[in-house]
Amino acid sequence: MAVLIRRMSGEPRYDSIPVAKITDYPLEKESYMPFAQCQLCLNGEGLTIRIWAFEVDPPKESALRISFGTGEHYLTLTVYSDDRYVYAADGSPCELPVSHHSIAGEDLQGIYWGAVLFIPTDALLSVLDVAQIDTDTVIRGNLYKLSDAEGWSHYGSHYPVDFTSADPYGPAYFDKFSILSY
Repeated sequence: MAVLIRRMSGEPRYDSIPVAKITDYPLEKESYMPFAQCQLCLNGEGLTIRIWAFEVDPPKESALRISFGTGEHYLTLTVYSDDRYVYAADGSPCELPVSHHSIAGEDLQGIYWGAVLFIPTDALLSVLDVAQIDTDTVIRGNLYKLSDAEGWSHYGSHYPVDFTSADPYGPAYFDKFSILSY
């Protein structure tokens, strides 16, 4: 199923934004596979990304990642459990005017950590090299939950990925992100 980006006016209303789940852990047959999810909201100001994982005391190497783009240009935003943020454009580290804040809490599914990221429209359009993003814009990407910490190693995604390939985080493993406007 496509990752859905909800277009709305004003601030994100998370209860009405679809959730995309990170559940495909092809290398982990009986091991550690934390449940993680993401919400995306596009408004007149920019793109809000809310991404979180259910882990109690995650190691500092535990990361959440979203990669998405239009055609050959793509963004990668990585959030670590120890409040580090790493951004890349077309696979190369870069500075982006992304505002972010960490989130943590507990709900009926358990204890979680994550972040809310916001990319202003101008920066988003510039990096993706498009004039606008609307319901007919073709966006492709993937969501990831990763860790190479000893005893906590795992590699998961929303769309299937061959994590043994040379570039498991690039466009070869992207699929459709659809913009909903209702």
